[in-house]
Amino acid sequence: MGDGYTASLPRRWRAVFVLGSVAASAPVVVYGSAPVLAAGLILVQAVVLLWLGDRPAPVTATVLVISAGLQAIYPGFGPGIAFVVLCTYAWLRPAGETLGILALALLTACGPAAARGRWDLVGWWFGAVLLAWSWGALARARGARRVAERRQAVLEERARIARDLHDLLAHTVSVMVVQAAAADDVWESDPDRAREAVRRTEEAGRQALAELRGFLRTVREESDDDAAPQPTLDDVERLAATMGDSGLRVTLRREGEGEVPPGV
Repeated sequence: MGDGYTASLPRRWRAVFVLGSVAASAPVVVYGSAPVLAAGLILVQAVVLLWLGDRPAPVTATVLVISAGLQAIYPGFGPGIAFVVLCTYAWLRPAGETLGILALALLTACGPAAARGRWDLVGWWFGAVLLAWSWGALARARGARRVAERRQAVLEERARIARDLHDLLAHTVSVMVVQAAAADDVWESDPDRAREAVRRTEEAGRQALAELRGFLRTVREESDDDAAPQPTLDDVERLAATMGDSGLRVTLRREGEGEVPPGV
């Protein structure tokens, strides 16, 4: 289950990752025991980093495995760029989805040092992996909290507008009921007063509709995802049937064929 936060890695940062990985891994080619193999691994690492924002899990796993291979070629190199990639991955994806990659990072970072019996390095790399993952997860948690706070503020404002609109509509509808009752009382004895009451009822109804449209417009602007779909020409028959059920005589006539733009 997601946390409601969406993080994306800009393309310019992908280029920074590629250049940084090449620069950080270059010493392996110079001092390592297999420079040709090291150069090939560095090239693959640079290429896959271009897709870090689109496929973070497989890219991070590939970088971690390559990092372990580079450590085997040049033990003094260390995990290198893998810490930065792991931190970025923990920021891009929810914490629950990153635990598998975290376990792989611990294995690939500490495994080569453990194979050489360098338990001091194992401790350093173990702590560094947890720290890198924690930084990314913390940055994501802060971003998710900001999104939740903004969403809560929108909901509170929407609720306030709804309360105000409810009070206004209740008053307007009350006026309409009173005017309609007054018109009914004097319909035969004083037609002019009855027509005036009907006109006031119409004005009050138009005002209520305007306020309601304004509220719905505000809600849709604040959250397009929650807005109900607008009716289309396919709904005209249903609209005509609804008006007919209310007692009006409705005739629906269609002219022309073909698609009509949604705006129309």
